[in-house]
Amino acid sequence: MKTGLFPKIKEKVIHILSTELPAYLKYHSVEHTLYVLHAAETIAANEGISEENKFLLQVAVLYHDIGFIHTSQNHEEEGCKIATGHLQLFGFSNDEISKVCGMIMATKLPQTPGSLIEEIIADADLEYLGTDRFSIISEKLFEEINLINNQISVQEWNEIQVKFLSNHHYFTSYCRQYKEPKKVLNMRNLKNI
Repeated sequence: MKTGLFPKIKEKVIHILSTELPAYLKYHSVEHTLYVLHAAETIAANEGISEENKFLLQVAVLYHDIGFIHTSQNHEEEGCKIATGHLQLFGFSNDEISKVCGMIMATKLPQTPGSLIEEIIADADLEYLGTDRFSIISEKLFEEINLINNQISVQEWNEIQVKFLSNHHYFTSYCRQYKEPKKVLNMRNLKNI
C-alpha cells in the first residue's frame, strides 16, 4: 500500500499551493485545503471506510483545488490533470488515479458524488456550512468573489447564501446528524440580518 507516500505528496502539493495560487484567492487557499483535509479525515473515521480508501481520499483532498493555479473555470478538471501527472510519478495505478479524480470531480457544484468516498469529500468541502466558522469562512468567499470579478453587495451575498444553504444537503450520515442542524441555524441567522 502507498500510504507511506502521503507525507511526500502532501509536502509537494502544499508547496505548489503556497507558491502558485493567485493572491486574490482568499477562500480557495492552502488554509481551505488543510481545513477540508481535517474535515474529510473526521468524516471518514465516522463512516468506517478502508485504510486504502482513506489514503486515496486524503490525496484527493490535497488536489481538489490545485487547478486554481491555472484557472478558476473548470478547476476540478484541471486539478485532475495535475493530479494524474503527479500520481503517475508516485506509482499510482490507473484505478487509483481514477478514484482520486472521481473524488475531485465530486466537489464540483452542483455536487453529484457516486460513491461513499466521493460523498465524504463533497461533504468535507462544504462542512463549514454546518459549523461555528460559517461566518468567518463565508466572508473569505465573499471577498474572493468580489476580487475576481463580481461586485456584489453584502445584501446580495446574504441572499445568495440563503439560497445556497436551502438547496444544499449533506450526503454522509455523519454530516446529516452533526452538521445539518447547525447549517439550518446558520441559514436562519442569515435570514434575520
